[in-house]
Amino acid sequence: MSNNGTLILGFFDVYRNRLNDRVDVHLKHTEHSHYVDVIDHNATKELVVHGLHPCHGGRYQLQVIPRSYRPVGRFVRVYENYGVRRHLILPIDRRCVTRVEIPAFYELPEDLQRAVDGRGELWETIDVQHRAGLLNLYAKMKYVRFPEYHDVFFFVEEIYHFLPARLFARVHGFLYHLVTHSDRFHEVSGLLHPPQPGWLRKGSYKTRERCGNLQVTFYICPATGEHTADIDIDNHRGTEHAFDVIEHLVTGKDSHPYDIHSILELQGINTGYKVFVE
Repeated sequence: MSNNGTLILGFFDVYRNRLNDRVDVHLKHTEHSHYVDVIDHNATKELVVHGLHPCHGGRYQLQVIPRSYRPVGRFVRVYENYGVRRHLILPIDRRCVTRVEIPAFYELPEDLQRAVDGRGELWETIDVQHRAGLLNLYAKMKYVRFPEYHDVFFFVEEIYHFLPARLFARVHGFLYHLVTHSDRFHEVSGLLHPPQPGWLRKGSYKTRERCGNLQVTFYICPATGEHTADIDIDNHRGTEHAFDVIEHLVTGKDSHPYDIHSILELQGINTGYKVFVE
């Protein structure tokens, strides 16, 4: 039985920087008794694991346990006389966040400043998670575009309230037409988004990504024809699906903005702020 398989692992954060942490790495063959445990590896360096068994399909269960990030796991396959290279991106563990770099109000994009009615004097006094959540939503709405038209955020006229995981805005009525005729969205239940008195819910729609979906629930005031929207980033499938995270953190009804931040950065969406752990 040969044991000449090699696995080369690189560890990265969501910004594609080498992971500044230490990790325990566990490998267990799925059809054989062979296993490898590497304890307290410096994750700024690649880990090269020799002596793996390519027999019986060469399939190993891999678990990476860091100190300040979320543990991840996946299955990897090794081959005889061949080095398999895998890069692993580990999401931030919000429990270990020590610092968040949020831009000042004057550094925000002009369309976002306009949408919050230029209330720069309030920006620095707002809780950092609320500001992070708004930047997540802004980044995702700018990312979702319509062919031959603008992005979703272009149709936001005013943000009148926002939370760490959602915002409420007056929107142009044409946004409803674009969303309902776009292949990027599909209709979903809006029962968790009840209308305010005097308003009617027109429908709720969600983008089709595996996770980190943009969900837009539309309302109309029959008396005026005005449109508003409840907009959030749905994390139903969550960080676990985006990163193959091993353990699950209960977040409550709404998603935590730092989890959403990790998902968006993984999707290549620049959220406009940085989160640091220790």
